[in-house]
Amino acid sequence: MNPFELIPIVNNVPSKIESIEIWANNIYLGTNDGQVFLYIIERVENNKKITFKSRMEKRKSLNHGKKPVEKLLLMSDIGKLLTLCDGNVDVLSMYNLESTNQQLLPTSKGVIAICSKKKSPEYKICVVTKKKLTFYEFVGVFEMYKEIVLPDVAMTVEWCKNSICIGSKKEYAILDVDKENYRSLLTFDKNQTGQSIKLIVDQERLLLTHANFSFMVDLEGEIKEGSIPWDSHPISMAYIEPYLISLTQNKNILIHDMKDQHSIQELNTISQSNNGKASGQIQFNQVFEGRGDGKDFIVLYSSNPNAVYCLHLGNIDDIVNTLVTKGENEEAIRLFEIFFKRERSEFEDTYDPKKEELLHKQRLSKVYEKVALSEFFKFKFQSSFKYLSLATMVDHRSIISFFPTYMPYQTNYRSLYDPNDIFKLINEQNSLSQSEKESLITEAKENLTIYLENHLNKLIKDPAGKISDENKDITTILLKLYAQTNNISKFMVLLTRSRLTIINTNQQIEQQQQQQYQHQRSQSRDYNLNQQQQPQQQPININNQFFVQDIEEWLNGNKLFKHLGIIFQYTEKYRKALLLWNKLSIKELGDPFNSDGIEDSVSLLESKNNDILPEPSKELIWEFAPFLLKKSPETAMRIFLKKRKDSLAADDVIEFLLPFGEKLYQQYLEYLIFQEDNKQDYLHTRLATSYIDQVFNNSPDLSTAQGRVDTPEPNEDRLKLIDLLEYSNCYNASTLLNRIRNSLLYEELVILYLRIGQYEMMFNIIIWKLNDFKKAEYICVSFDPQFSLSNVASPPGVSPSTSNSNSPALQSAQSTYRQSVRLSTNLSGGQSSSPNSYSMFQQQGTSPSNINPEFQKNLPKASLYDPKRQELFLCLLKTYLSFKEQAVKINNQLVNSMIKDSQKNGTMLPKFIIEFLNNYYNEMDPIKVIQLLPNSIPIHAVDNYLAKSFNFSISQQRESKIVCNLQKCLNIQTRAEFLKISSASVLIGTDKRCNVCSKPIGDRVFVYFPNGTIVHPKCYQFSYICPVSRTDFKLNPIEYPYSI
Repeated sequence: MNPFELIPIVNNVPSKIESIEIWANNIYLGTNDGQVFLYIIERVENNKKITFKSRMEKRKSLNHGKKPVEKLLLMSDIGKLLTLCDGNVDVLSMYNLESTNQQLLPTSKGVIAICSKKKSPEYKICVVTKKKLTFYEFVGVFEMYKEIVLPDVAMTVEWCKNSICIGSKKEYAILDVDKENYRSLLTFDKNQTGQSIKLIVDQERLLLTHANFSFMVDLEGEIKEGSIPWDSHPISMAYIEPYLISLTQNKNILIHDMKDQHSIQELNTISQSNNGKASGQIQFNQVFEGRGDGKDFIVLYSSNPNAVYCLHLGNIDDIVNTLVTKGENEEAIRLFEIFFKRERSEFEDTYDPKKEELLHKQRLSKVYEKVALSEFFKFKFQSSFKYLSLATMVDHRSIISFFPTYMPYQTNYRSLYDPNDIFKLINEQNSLSQSEKESLITEAKENLTIYLENHLNKLIKDPAGKISDENKDITTILLKLYAQTNNISKFMVLLTRSRLTIINTNQQIEQQQQQQYQHQRSQSRDYNLNQQQQPQQQPININNQFFVQDIEEWLNGNKLFKHLGIIFQYTEKYRKALLLWNKLSIKELGDPFNSDGIEDSVSLLESKNNDILPEPSKELIWEFAPFLLKKSPETAMRIFLKKRKDSLAADDVIEFLLPFGEKLYQQYLEYLIFQEDNKQDYLHTRLATSYIDQVFNNSPDLSTAQGRVDTPEPNEDRLKLIDLLEYSNCYNASTLLNRIRNSLLYEELVILYLRIGQYEMMFNIIIWKLNDFKKAEYICVSFDPQFSLSNVASPPGVSPSTSNSNSPALQSAQSTYRQSVRLSTNLSGGQSSSPNSYSMFQQQGTSPSNINPEFQKNLPKASLYDPKRQELFLCLLKTYLSFKEQAVKINNQLVNSMIKDSQKNGTMLPKFIIEFLNNYYNEMDPIKVIQLLPNSIPIHAVDNYLAKSFNFSISQQRESKIVCNLQKCLNIQTRAEFLKISSASVLIGTDKRCNVCSKPIGDRVFVYFPNGTIVHPKCYQFSYICPVSRTDFKLNPIEYPYSI
């Protein structure tokens, strides 16, 4: 890459040039005979070829004899040109070279060098005289404000910010001007010459040259990374970001990029004659950077001939294209940013930040696009799409044109590039193996997908609610890519987002039309006329989101039938979708991903996306559900286990499911009862009957209790039945009881007898069949006469499920319910009591009645003994007392142990019955208890019970009298307080005035506050705040109102 071209600017200067300065169109030349020339230059461009015209505008002699002008220093902000000639510094006007009111700086002769302070808003210069630095500041004139003595004579200086770098014959040093701190950096032999310092402005670093080597230091003097070796010593250097232009002793012009200090160009200084032959080497003396034609400018002057040349930087686009072609992408982008900034600085006077930012984005996007396309056709897809995503001002469909298989044929987009199929180009590469080609194609698809996804998220609808063509194209292409890779989740998400966009946009249109309607109604009497004059905006549909016909044809052509069915579904073509999936399931059609369409069909019929899609009709369910139930019953049942807006009749579904087996039939009834909370008794009864039939079918030995003395443990089938019986109170208990009365389903019988109030039968089974004393007493203790009997074991809000339910929530409820509140397990720990359970109570020393001791205290009682609870306890006592009769009917260890115990203690009663009486003395009337006890029982056996019972009765009677008398006293106090409050009165006389406005009340309506304040109705704000004292009667109520 050769960014610079050497072009002559000024030819045939009358004298030998010794120094140069440049600003805008002005070039200042200092000569060897003590003169300063001012030339005006003009840039001419013809067929992209740059030339310059020049004319001498002014010349001035400095009156220092025929001495050379060693240095020109331009300070454009203050319009001054400083010259160094024969050790003198003159101050001239940069516009006409006339001497100013301060012709010479107030310093002695012998000035060696001068420099200005860079990167600073201050107008300061430094004058070097032998071993001293003198500093001047411009305040209308240049005034000296500081002098610093140096240890050696300074040959060259460079001043940036607060640091001055000094090069002497012995060393390089850094001087802090404010602190006057002098620090040596590098020392060298006196015989070595040619020390030079160059400020790299944008990096704020100094390039120091020693012998044939240059190195970098910062403004603090610390050595930094970066150096340049020289084949020939540099005699002059200039810097224009990011390039360092050097003129060497052998008169070559070298150009380095200061980012990494590598050489990028070497200019030939051989001049050409008119016939195109070499006419000799140009003897350049100095290279210099300035501000030419409104931007940074590099010039050189020569003594053979006496002329000025320009190093012209080539076209930015050409440079970028060259770098991109070479694959130096980051370098191309970096140089574009630098060159663009320099190029636009030409228009500082008319600078518009917004326009400049827009122009910068547009041109930078073009660069990114060039880089992306270069990488794309090198098959570096990841890098290509990375750069393309940065091209924000480029139509993102441009890259899609290289994937013609995905581009919708309905699109209006026409690519600016020649049509090329990237897949075809990859397959034509003979140097690649088949696996490498497939890998490249896959990589291209993946990167294209990611690129389009990121861009689609940034696209914005226009205010009218229409979707841009670019949005439609990209959505269509993404759907094809997702389908081809079987990315169902993203395929569905994109379709869902399209549907939501339709819903939201149509809602906005409806709201706007409603607002327009209301506005027109308020503005015009003849609304119908206005409505006809203004066309209504039409709602949008799915065709506004992507090209439906295109995607349908493409999916069908690629045999992606599963995804085609989903498109049918989201475009509300339900029958076509179901028929297509039906063919997939029967293998009439083949899908590359072996889809069977069952799951998709069920999701459609169950209205899984009913928030964005309308429900399918009932006719479709009755038509396609039989096939799905045969193929996959568990999956297909989801169709009926979800609530629909247009609900299916329960009887119709039950009749429909009966041919498909008892399991599906039960599952639907469970859904109705446990999830839909259906209270229809016949449904509960049918489910329970179905459970019973299932139990008897799976375990025929449970259908009759004849000849069986054991108590079988509940299996999974029975647990479902028990859960239902305990949870529900809507079934017909008598019907179910008739089905299982003579069976071994003892726990189920207990629940049913409890429901219908046959307590003796219930307790007989619990005590003599299940041998579960805890359970019997728990039923009595838990009984609440104010609520349904079903609440004994089923607290409100607990809904157990069955074991085969598909709902995890219901399965969790079932587990919790069984562990905490089931009648069958709550007090027995899930196990039936052993025949020795009675003996176990005796050995532990605890009564089974000690359950929830505070429970019965909190129960509301209408009398001393609640009749319902008393009935239950007396029934249990009667069952306990029948142990001798049971000995005749049954012969088991429990009954025999009870008889032995009654004979052993001589009380004619087992010990646990006496404990039962002692613990529940407050639940039963002692008269009724005595009537139930055997006549032969000794009185001392129940003396403890009788003492507790009669004490309780007497205590309750006394407490009742006390409560009655206290209530009478409270009644009297309340009546007295009422009379005191009602005795307050208000008398309004003719002289009574409002406490707020002081106007008479008279016979008008007035407002009275409890503290005695009287006001007019218009003189107060709040009825509970006194307008005079501001008392808040809600916070500080008055006990007794004042009388007035």
